Amino acid sequence: MKYLRPLLCASLFLAPCFYAPISHAESITEVLERSKTIKPPPAPETFPYSYTANFSLDMSEGKEDSIFQAQYKVNPNAPAGERVSVISASSETYHTIFQDHIDGLEREEMTSQKAASDLWCQSADDEDDGSNDLSGLFDNDPPQIIAEDDTQAVLRMPFSKIADSLDLDINIGGEPDKVDDDVNLEEKGVEDKEDNAKKDKAREKANNSAKKTADKFFKRMEAELVIDKPQGRLRNMRMWLPKPMRIMLIAKVKKMDFSISCEPAPNGHLYRGHYGIEMNISALGKKNKMKQVTEIISLEN
Repeated sequence: MKYLRPLLCASLFLAPCFYAPISHAESITEVLERSKTIKPPPAPETFPYSYTANFSLDMSEGKEDSIFQAQYKVNPNAPAGERVSVISASSETYHTIFQDHIDGLEREEMTSQKAASDLWCQSADDEDDGSNDLSGLFDNDPPQIIAEDDTQAVLRMPFSKIADSLDLDINIGGEPDKVDDDVNLEEKGVEDKEDNAKKDKAREKANNSAKKTADKFFKRMEAELVIDKPQGRLRNMRMWLPKPMRIMLIAKVKKMDFSISCEPAPNGHLYRGHYGIEMNISALGKKNKMKQVTEIISLEN
């Protein structure tokens, strides 16, 4: 299971999506070309709403199956330790993945500004020069147009084509800039846990390994985007691994599928209303499956 949890820390966040009101009659290529000349308005620096979300987890580890569901409310602008209230849960004991999720929301480091950057689907940086948008999708090796009408266009392409165009935080195989305290540093040749220099070296090695693994996934993944043509905004995104992939010699990823949708908030900006991840991994003779969905069902002022 240790192969699944770092993947889940995989929080996949979109920013910045472009915003460019366009005539319905234009093609998607014209929409994207027009968006190059229109600067996207920044999202607010904070997320001015409390929100209620549903969390569902369906997991099997070997012969053990578990299902966990919860509903919770978050005030991202409240002090640390006072942001999350669990409304209901399918069991008194929270699943570790859900507990990790709400613990992350309660961290001191999860400031109002950081929470906003995770929730908005566009950048809050009004100094953005427009380089982090999707306007150049058709400049080189254009994507495949799966479907198009006056309201939206569905595009498919290798994920590597847009990995640098979106502000994504996808951690595969570890968490950036640190190794969790429960990592067994002895396995990395560190006998003295008080030796900070050795611990830093072990962390750096783990981070480099995680980055290499992530890069391998990015090169093999496919992506599908749904773009709102009248507004010129990205509304849905799916990324998946089309073929099984082996990692760390002992594990094989048979399925990995991420999905995100952006919904309009009362102030007109898009927020990340849905995030889903589904994985199927075999390691050391054990088959592990997981499907996890987080969906914001309401916003409150």
